[in-house]
Amino acid sequence: MTEIDSWLRDPYAIYARHVLKLRALPALEEAADRSDIGVVVHDGLDLWLKEGQKGGRALHGCLLKMLEDRELRPALAAWWRPRVLRIADWVCEREAQRERPVLLKTEQKGTLTLTPPYAPFRLTARADRIEIAQDGRATIIDYKTGTLPKVSDVEAGWSSQLVLEAAMLRLGGFADLPAAETASLLYWRLTGDRHRGEELSVPKKPGDLDGLVDSALDRLRRRVEIFDDPNTAYRSHPHPDYVPRYSDYAHLARVSEWSAAREEGGE
Repeated sequence: MTEIDSWLRDPYAIYARHVLKLRALPALEEAADRSDIGVVVHDGLDLWLKEGQKGGRALHGCLLKMLEDRELRPALAAWWRPRVLRIADWVCEREAQRERPVLLKTEQKGTLTLTPPYAPFRLTARADRIEIAQDGRATIIDYKTGTLPKVSDVEAGWSSQLVLEAAMLRLGGFADLPAAETASLLYWRLTGDRHRGEELSVPKKPGDLDGLVDSALDRLRRRVEIFDDPNTAYRSHPHPDYVPRYSDYAHLARVSEWSAAREEGGE
């Protein structure tokens, strides 16, 4: 699902990865980084929820187990250990304030097939957490151990993951869940720093969510149709104000060279 955002911000990366089949080699002596902690947090919360949310001590144990299973360097594990405990405390406090859903599913795989003129287009997703409330409406939660998207980017379609998951749920794309409208989209930033955690709700006005889902589906359909045209180029960073934070393929597209030329007024 996040590749939809890459497709918007850096079509060349999609071309290099999926058409040219190029993959970046891992760095020599690559150290564990935040992506490892993302796995620890996701897997620890998933285990805790599946075991029935048995309190803060149980969540401490689930996160510490996943941290140990990851076999990080001792110094890095020691640096993260108090942070995952603070994450656990924030999650437990937040859960105590929330209404318990009638149905809760984690790590849910979903699909959505569009039928543009050229050929079917299949969108896949894995939702961190989907809850169905008593009124039949859903809350979709995404866990982040890095930065949160800007609300304005979500509303403008530049960060579309959760919105497209809501579209998928509306159309019955999650096999273990009934088709449902979404009442709330939440990001949980779980860093374990002095803030411990943070919740971000999108869009700014909850009443705008249904329209946001409609527009996300329309934008995706239009984009598929545009790139069905063989004459459509897979440009690198076509929108200078919305470039990806990192790309494995920027050097192949010679981004630094033509970016410098553009800044100097060259071609």
